[in-house]
Amino acid sequence: MNTEILLSKCTAELKRKKRNEPLFFDNPIEVLNLSGIKDFKIYACVLGKGGKLIVMTSDTEWHTVLAGQKNVNHLLNLLYRKIISSLTCKPSNELQSA
Repeated sequence: MNTEILLSKCTAELKRKKRNEPLFFDNPIEVLNLSGIKDFKIYACVLGKGGKLIVMTSDTEWHTVLAGQKNVNHLLNLLYRKIISSLTCKPSNELQSA
């Protein structure tokens, strides 16, 4: 899938769920084996000002995801799957009260 489409799908899902606070993942996304980029993990994502997608890495720094970045398509594929699964699965404490 095209990088621009993936980026817009990630931001659209977060907007659809009205996520204006970080979405933290129980298990981080491991981004491995990207040429020229050190392996890293993504622990959270959020929509920033202007609807920009921002991720928190293992060094607890926040980084804006840009469509033109090197190897961003792989990262967005992983992130989109994680956003979808995180937003469609209820936490166990919500299941117990349902």
